Amino acid sequence: MPYDLRNNTFTGAMYDILETFASLNEQYEEKCKDAAHWYTENTSTALLSVAAWQCGYPALCETQSSKRVYGRRGRPPFSNGLVDLFLYDADETGLWVEAKKPQGSMDVSEQSDYPATNARLSRFFWGAYSSAEQNRVEAQEYEGKLVSLLFCSFSLKAEYYEGPNARERRQARADSVNAAIKEVVDKDEGASVFASYFNTFDTDLIDEYDSRAFGFAVLGHFEDA
Repeated sequence: MPYDLRNNTFTGAMYDILETFASLNEQYEEKCKDAAHWYTENTSTALLSVAAWQCGYPALCETQSSKRVYGRRGRPPFSNGLVDLFLYDADETGLWVEAKKPQGSMDVSEQSDYPATNARLSRFFWGAYSSAEQNRVEAQEYEGKLVSLLFCSFSLKAEYYEGPNARERRQARADSVNAAIKEVVDKDEGASVFASYFNTFDTDLIDEYDSRAFGFAVLGHFEDA
């Protein structure tokens, strides 16, 4: 299904990669009658890797990394770990990417038990940042960048697909979600960006809770190591 409401404030290679990532999500929905963004962090990271390759940027998932866990007393020790995604930017700068994704799909209906609130988005977003921080020493060695990404999946209750003004109500919900996302990234203006993609047309992609697949977003934070 086409994503007719799009926002993308990423720059450089990541702008093109996110647009291709959205296109791959559309293709999967069309061919498989399923939504890739409903699934896990690993699903989205793998699809982002495919998008990077399609845009001409080599990328690998789950590559080995020497990590340090900060926040403890004394000098934090190294430990062998995995970085979620490693890829090269347009200027061949290495990007050490750590990603998070809230479980399942957030219900962005007005009355929701699992809404996309500023607090929930912030908690997961900065959780990804904490994970990325563990790669700082290795990224510094190669003059790379630390990148933290938050993947979010959104759904709407069936009632938003009924009645004469249904599409306008869906558009209003998309605007509300974008406003919440913007509040999160604006707390660190310049280093944090986002991309969001919503389908406000009718859809027959329905989950086990009788909610419709509505769209997804990717929040990003970039920092020189």
